[in-house]
Amino acid sequence: MARRFFCTAALALVLGTAAAADSALDGEWVSEAAELRLKDGVLEIWFDDGPMSRGTYTVLGDTITIKVTHQHGSVLSNFVLSPLSPFAALDSRWYSQDEFRELAVTALVAVLLANLELPSTVDEMIAELGEIMGIDVVEMIDSMFVPIEATYSVNGNTLTLLFAGEQEEVLTGR
Repeated sequence: MARRFFCTAALALVLGTAAAADSALDGEWVSEAAELRLKDGVLEIWFDDGPMSRGTYTVLGDTITIKVTHQHGSVLSNFVLSPLSPFAALDSRWYSQDEFRELAVTALVAVLLANLELPSTVDEMIAELGEIMGIDVVEMIDSMFVPIEATYSVNGNTLTLLFAGEQEEVLTGR
């Protein structure tokens, strides 16, 4: 019984440490580039006064790991490079990575139906859309959901993030 309790406590300690959030990070942090809203391991990234990304973050030592789980349609629609882009008419809501892939395929099908040529697989459809748009659609979508690590420090009203040991972002708390 004591051994079982110890194992359960050790597991809880390990899991708790791995998923910890530093309460000093809680709040809204603003820079020229964006705004971070952090609270108890949950984050939102805002850009141009609108939501852009949301997800979770964990802290281990002085390292923060951000995992984006959703992208917001209202801001992404502003980054349209082509009328054929799958982001040309996104609704103002949160989209998962799978939903982004579906949008890319839907956009491709619409374009290809006009030409009456449909690739046989989803991967071929996405590749064809990439050729039409001049980008690698899968790589673009996947890159929006890759976990990001940074070294961080909080000093009073200043949050400093150092990405990959070289790109520094300084944010001010509100």
